[in-house]
Amino acid sequence: MRKLSRISLFPVFTVLVTLLLVTVAIAKDYLYVPCENALDIIDMSSDTIVKTIKYKGYIVGARFSPDGKRYYLNYWRGLYVIDTERNELIDNIKFWSDLNRVTIQPCFDVSNDG
Repeated sequence: MRKLSRISLFPVFTVLVTLLLVTVAIAKDYLYVPCENALDIIDMSSDTIVKTIKYKGYIVGARFSPDGKRYYLNYWRGLYVIDTERNELIDNIKFWSDLNRVTIQPCFDVSNDG
C-alpha cells in the first residue's frame, strides 16, 4: 500500500496572510478635508498634506461615491466632483445662473442606481 505524503497548510496560510498584510500596508489612506476655498488631501500614514485643490465657495456637504472613485463637494449653487484616483477636480456641476437661481441645500446622497 502506498503511503500518502501529508502537506502542512501552515506555510501556505502564513504566505497568504503575509501577502494580505503587505498589500494593506502599501495601500494609501487619504483624508479629504474641505475648507473654505480649498480641499486639503492628507496622507494618513505620514500625516502631511499631499495636495490642495482650490475652488471658489463654501462647502456645505460632501459625500464619496459608493465605489470611492469620486468625492462630491456640495456648495450653495452646485457640486464639485473630485477624482480620488488622481486627486483632481474634474467637474463643476452648476445649478445656478442669472436666469435660473437655484440654491442646493446641504443634504444630498450618492447611490449606485442614481
